[in-house]
Amino acid sequence: LLWHSRLCVVHLSLDEASETAQRICVGLRIATDVGKRAGALSRVSRLEARKKDMRTRRDVLRLGGVDIVIECLGDAELNAKAANALGALCMSDEIAAYVLSDDVRGVVLSKLEGLAMSQDYYKIGDASFTLGMLVLQVSEPASLFADMTALAQHLSTMCTVSIGAENFTESHRNMRVFVCVLLHKIVVAGSSTTRGIVVDSGFVGVLLSILRSPRYRDDLLHIAIATLKVLCSDRALRQQLLDLRVLACIIRFSVAIESEAWGLLPAEVATIKAAAGGISAQLTTR
Repeated sequence: LLWHSRLCVVHLSLDEASETAQRICVGLRIATDVGKRAGALSRVSRLEARKKDMRTRRDVLRLGGVDIVIECLGDAELNAKAANALGALCMSDEIAAYVLSDDVRGVVLSKLEGLAMSQDYYKIGDASFTLGMLVLQVSEPASLFADMTALAQHLSTMCTVSIGAENFTESHRNMRVFVCVLLHKIVVAGSSTTRGIVVDSGFVGVLLSILRSPRYRDDLLHIAIATLKVLCSDRALRQQLLDLRVLACIIRFSVAIESEAWGLLPAEVATIKAAAGGISAQLTTR
């Protein structure tokens, strides 16, 4: 276990921690019972953003539970659950900083990147969720990854396949959402070079597919528009985005969004059309 990170962590005894943190860590420490560990990981994933649960997260860190969750990333039966649980823990900036500290980050990032590069939709989604939490902690997202280009291409390909198959099972829906959120955060926080990697990966095609189908209205539409807005604001990418027919798609989308198929209220249509108009202006203004 990773008990000796250079980041100072003040450890607690069980009786000093919150009751929820105690139950979680007791379950995590039963290495011989996969079911108990899985249950503890699920309990971590259910933690919310409220103050009480943030304290539970900090107590889990001080009890050594975060190290056990990281250890579970290497367990074939638990790695998807562990990735999701780690993402839930990283809602705490203190835990995210611990995970990215010198003695810990190499192990975590290599395992998460490995899961994200798999063919398993659950694993891709859960790893992308956690990587999305960690991206917020660094100045240049590409610095987190061993091969940003390969990762972006793989994630874009898996989303393209999933959308093409019109698969709306839980694993596919979650994967698409978490991948789109991760790549959106990378686009927002990254340099122009990093944005170019995302564009080259085929992700723009994913975003345009979302704009063409009302079926993605509730979970992906707004993130797609927000991502395109950031990409189109980058003058270095403008011609490439025009070549990918982003402008033509935006113009068609602005008309289609008014149809009954999209099922939007007039106020929603107006807001979305305004955003689409802003994107068009970014691509046509000299």
